[in-house]
Amino acid sequence: MAVVATEDIDAGEVLDEYLGELEHLSVNPAGRPRNEGYRLVMTQRPERPTHPIRVAINAADMGGLMHFVNHSCAPVAQLIEVANGRRTTVVVATTEHIREGEEITVDYGTDLWFVCRCGLETCRHREIQKEQDT
Repeated sequence: MAVVATEDIDAGEVLDEYLGELEHLSVNPAGRPRNEGYRLVMTQRPERPTHPIRVAINAADMGGLMHFVNHSCAPVAQLIEVANGRRTTVVVATTEHIREGEEITVDYGTDLWFVCRCGLETCRHREIQKEQDT
């Protein structure tokens, strides 16, 4: 699955919200359940900084179109946390002009649950690739 632009999209456009079930997770990544591909761990912390949880959006069983956006080490969009004091949400926004027919991609970050095979010289996951190939 992938999300592909059906028309040209300007840079800086908000495409949609990343929807799913809210989950409370351990701050320690080792204490979290394995990500099966649709759990987005947010960087925002609860109001109490001593509260030992992170909040995640899990779109595995429910969610909108944005949970089909694939990873790229050269993304054309980004995940942005938007907060208004009472509510925090995540949106997908373009970082550059996207042409009709082009795949919309984001960088999933450093906590990948798969081996990135982009082959780019700038790939942040080259060590994972080397480990898997040896």
